[in-house]
Amino acid sequence: MVLDLKFKVPEKPNSVNFKIIPSVLNEFKLYVKAAQEDNPDVTENAVLEAVLVKQMQKDKGFKAWKQNRQKNDYPQGEEQHVIK
Repeated sequence: MVLDLKFKVPEKPNSVNFKIIPSVLNEFKLYVKAAQEDNPDVTENAVLEAVLVKQMQKDKGFKAWKQNRQKNDYPQGEEQHVIK
């Protein structure tokens, strides 16, 4: 099985805690199993990151919002800071 995800070399991760409903968690676990069929070493963290990255890249509304926010928050010539 081939998933349409790209896994990146891991950076030093930040820790995030959140809760999701059981049905979504069950689907996520299945998604991880599917990813591991092609890449047995892939972790849940890598799968979640790849899913989020892909969704954010595809989401036109988010892209427009982000671009507008960057224009308003960082006028030309000002440096942008990444939250770490």
